[in-house]
Amino acid sequence: MELELFRHDIVQTATCAKGSMAVLPMSEEKKTQKVALGDLTGVVQCFSVKKSEIATAFKTLPAPTHKVTSLALGKGRQQRDRIFVAAGNTIKGISKKGKEFFKFNTQITETIRRVDVYDKNIWSSAEYVHNHFIEGKDKAFYLCPDRINGAEVVPLISKDDWSPVLACQDRHIRVLSGTDVFFEAATPAAPISIKYIPESHDPH
Repeated sequence: MELELFRHDIVQTATCAKGSMAVLPMSEEKKTQKVALGDLTGVVQCFSVKKSEIATAFKTLPAPTHKVTSLALGKGRQQRDRIFVAAGNTIKGISKKGKEFFKFNTQITETIRRVDVYDKNIWSSAEYVHNHFIEGKDKAFYLCPDRINGAEVVPLISKDDWSPVLACQDRHIRVLSGTDVFFEAATPAAPISIKYIPESHDPH
């Protein structure tokens, strides 16, 4: 089956890093979904589209020294409409109304390229290192043998036990358990992205 796709521009922003956009879940009151987006000028904005009109929920001021390199929604039951943003080595939490409620300096030397949050757990992935923090304290550290092109956390064992999965430049997918690799699989070429889709295999 072939699909014919057409481009439709909704909003224009500054240049964005990979993995810096997320679609918020629908609420019971409003059936229009919101989109959260961060760019390399440091702007974080949240908007919705209804009848071809843009409705902006919030938009922060530019902060060129805090380029947004990753944006993700929380994975906890009460966090799924919370926005988490990585800029440099700092992770911030922003509500769907634009209020900052959390800020954490990881102290790592590399720029964070991917952030994931589940309750009190924070995972950050940079160019070669992957970290796990619990309540702001180091829990695990892994140094990858080659560049990390993509990262995700998935509930492989149970719905509350999340494992980091890394897509690595040396043509391997690696699944971590703490500081160790407990499974790896070779790929025909270097994987550049990896994504977990809860609706496809959600253990809840």
